[in-house]
Amino acid sequence: MAIITCQSLFLKRGKTEVLKNFSLEIKQKTITAIVGANGSGKSTLISVLAGDLEPDSGAVKVLNRDPAQCSLSELCLLYT
Repeated sequence: MAIITCQSLFLKRGKTEVLKNFSLEIKQKTITAIVGANGSGKSTLISVLAGDLEPDSGAVKVLNRDPAQCSLSELCLLYT
């Protein structure tokens, strides 16, 4: 079962496309690393996954819901 999914994320900050057609699926009981050079969009991606930033287009689902609608206790369960 996937606990986090992203489909075709696009996010622009100013004139820079930070996320371009980014898709991801993170399944239960797996370890996932987000790596890249400075300024490549890692922190921005985490902010989108957490529901702190809205992508310009695309969809993020955490436990099959919008991450902004998940409670902190539900999000903490992802890491136990």
